[in-house]
Amino acid sequence: MEERGGRTGPLPRWQSGDERRASHRYPLGLDLYYTILSGHDRQITGTGHVIDVSSSGVRFTADRPLSIGLKAELAIRWPVVLEGDAQLQLILLGTIVRTDGDEVGIEVLRHQFRTCGRRLRAV
Repeated sequence: MEERGGRTGPLPRWQSGDERRASHRYPLGLDLYYTILSGHDRQITGTGHVIDVSSSGVRFTADRPLSIGLKAELAIRWPVVLEGDAQLQLILLGTIVRTDGDEVGIEVLRHQFRTCGRRLRAV
């Protein structure tokens, strides 16, 4: 137990020294699609579910085992609609840095938001 601003109690894991990550992770329960990028003609694609995200990484479950070192592009359907009718996707490019069964950790190299198109409006 440590004293924090007049209160005592355990520090959150990300502040206690047990957590090695530099960025705080935020739980985010969204579906995703992934593409494994390689020099081969055959691309591996699949689906998954985001567990948590930070400014430097994403942890998700995948529909199959994936290997450390592979480059991947993730497309996450973002829960915010732009200007009332354009669905957004968060596109992440990264390298798989850890796996544990169907759980995958990616170090994010690049990210951007893209629109998925506009919804049809009733006239």
